[in-house]
Amino acid sequence: MESVRNITMTVKTFRALLTAALALISIGAFITPVSASETGENGQAAAYIKMGVGARPLGMGGAFSAIADDATAAYWNPAGLVQLKSDEITTMHAVLNMDRQLNFVNYAKKLEDGSFWAFSWTRFGIDKIEERAGQNDPRGYAAGDLIGYFNDDENTYAGTYSWKIKPDVSCGVTLKYMDQSVADASARSFGMDLGLLYRINDQFSMATTLKDLSSDLRWDTGANHSDNIPWSARIGMVFKPRESLLLALDVDKTEDLDAQLHFGMEGWIQEMFGIRAGVDDGDLSLGSTIRLEQWQIDYSFTDRNFGDQHRISGKYSF
Repeated sequence: MESVRNITMTVKTFRALLTAALALISIGAFITPVSASETGENGQAAAYIKMGVGARPLGMGGAFSAIADDATAAYWNPAGLVQLKSDEITTMHAVLNMDRQLNFVNYAKKLEDGSFWAFSWTRFGIDKIEERAGQNDPRGYAAGDLIGYFNDDENTYAGTYSWKIKPDVSCGVTLKYMDQSVADASARSFGMDLGLLYRINDQFSMATTLKDLSSDLRWDTGANHSDNIPWSARIGMVFKPRESLLLALDVDKTEDLDAQLHFGMEGWIQEMFGIRAGVDDGDLSLGSTIRLEQWQIDYSFTDRNFGDQHRISGKYSF
């Protein structure tokens, strides 16, 4: 009877994931498409939190929600943290076009009951932005005169908890605090991510996530102005035809934007060298890894229309 009950629960879980996948695909298919250029995707509040973290996932085109087997799972799918075999520290640095910088660091720790928690910090910034005078400047500057410089500094601090609800099903939640300062103005926000991961067998897994729920960036300018941080939903699947090779596919839908497709593959040579390739919403991505005992160095390249992106990550497991 117990085995029958377990099989029934597994079938129900699979059906729930399948229903979520079909629902998300239906939303993307039937809602009137709105292109990124029409909505100003690059001008969205806290847009950096949609850029992704970790050179390894980004080398696979961002198709990582169903893999999520390292500390960056705190970002991609918090449910995946329980797949870690030990504590981990991960860092990432990215130099983007237009003098933008993106940095990420997190620490994931295993608890005695097998669950995991993690703390993450993401920092996006543009330093030394020129401030120039406008027409009829009250300080006496001529239009276009250089007055000084200011910074755009944006941070996300996140706490993640992940646990297993069944041997083959895990879930996770991330709570986030975000702040931004531009010149003399500042804003703050709270948000939440949810994730579910179902390992069907040793070769196939499925996942679904909801990110940036209830997020509004509220400014202290006195006008009670706030910027909406759009939510996003994602489904993913991974297939491992052999231990050293995996193929992954993700579909994500961000509020008011078209659904995006992410595909990636990863191969390992003697568990020391990793190579990756993928497609991130039509953009080619490539990546590689060198692993030496507890240390791992990852690199990724993405061919964006608005400029190539290079990221370097480091991981230490202990």
